[in-house]
Amino acid sequence: MSSRLFVYGTLEFPEVMRAVTGRLFPARSAVLEGYRCAMLEGRRYPGIALAPGSTTHGLLYSQIDSAALHRLDLFETTLYERRSVAVRLANGALAFGEAYVVAAGQRGLLGAEPWDRVRFAADQLADYVADCEDFRREIEPPESIDGLASSRKS
Repeated sequence: MSSRLFVYGTLEFPEVMRAVTGRLFPARSAVLEGYRCAMLEGRRYPGIALAPGSTTHGLLYSQIDSAALHRLDLFETTLYERRSVAVRLANGALAFGEAYVVAAGQRGLLGAEPWDRVRFAADQLADYVADCEDFRREIEPPESIDGLASSRKS
């Protein structure tokens, strides 16, 4: 089963999505209404929370498999909750998916500073991608020839 995921912030960058999941997915521009996007205190990335009258621009990824979704859940940690949302596509159509929303107990971390995609790309993207690649290596089981040899001996 594949899923659709609305993303904003760092996951809008294909190189970040690939670094976290090991894959790229089809994406379309989308807008999430009723949510505010802002920087999280002390972090390099934003979060979203319900805010009537606000909008968050991002991407709607499709065909996300369960392995990639599992990696994304681990990446987003308990700082976020994955919730069902409805987004508006560029052609005006409504589409459904999920989004990572700042968890209720963490909303105090949502600051007033808006997310600045251009500044992030210029100042932090390369280092952030490297950190995401390290994260993926940490969560994936190592493949070893010794392990394969051991299983053949059994």
